[in-house]
Amino acid sequence: MVIWERLILLCILVKSNFAQNIDWCSKELECIDKFGRVHKNVLCGADPVKVNTSSILTEDDRKYLLKRHNNYRNIHAGGVYKWAPPSNLRQFTWDDTLEKMATRSVFRCSGDRDEFECRKTPEDPVIGQNYGAVVNPRDDDPPPVAELTKDWLDTQKAAEDAEDITIFELLLSYQPGPWSFAIRMMWATSVKMGCGYVACSRYNARIKGFIKHVGLACNYAPGEEERRPVYERGPSCSGCPNGTQCNSKSIYPNLCAAPRDPADDSLRPVPIIPPTVPTTTTQPSPNLVLH
Repeated sequence: MVIWERLILLCILVKSNFAQNIDWCSKELECIDKFGRVHKNVLCGADPVKVNTSSILTEDDRKYLLKRHNNYRNIHAGGVYKWAPPSNLRQFTWDDTLEKMATRSVFRCSGDRDEFECRKTPEDPVIGQNYGAVVNPRDDDPPPVAELTKDWLDTQKAAEDAEDITIFELLLSYQPGPWSFAIRMMWATSVKMGCGYVACSRYNARIKGFIKHVGLACNYAPGEEERRPVYERGPSCSGCPNGTQCNSKSIYPNLCAAPRDPADDSLRPVPIIPPTVPTTTTQPSPNLVLH
């Protein structure tokens, strides 16, 4: 057991060092759109600096977003009216690289997602994204982070009311639509998420003044893919991927969890503490005469 823990720790350290040395401007991390145009990775180059634009994401926001997503998945895995229960829904943990990508996405201070933005990592060539914005939020409005997340969740109803596709067909072979926000949040094989939350002010020539704009983007990896199943149907936990299982002691008992996935609302996997190696001190033999 100790040997395996040391090997896992070594892999984590190597992976962490690798992540810090990624060339985000490399050809391998570029994207080619449907028109054959090449796009640089969203993380290529220095962090953007814009007047009247700043990240407002807090640790409480991260916890709220992760918990809101995992709660939604956990409830869905337990069985929701009109939806077949999923057997292989994974638990989300927070990912700092996905957060950084999402922050750059929303730094554009736009109300719409950039459909040609290149989001990929050496590990995840497909990264899904939910994007939303609130304009001129009032002090008595719900926090934009809560309002936008609710809007995404509510798109589940679009699939329930659709006339040209059934939920069964959608789950079997995903097709984009107004329901895509909710589908990304329930995509079974997504295991990591990270969000960007940015406030900015844009000048509006029509009103000859500034408009406050608060945007939220959440990235999911691996992301959704067309014509792939959203999840496998069956009793919760009955189809967990290898190396995962449901944890009855977790606050998300219906989600497939890896051994290090937290059982509480912590953001990241439980760190491995390297075992201490006892030191031995050589004592002189009692029969040894020292001069």
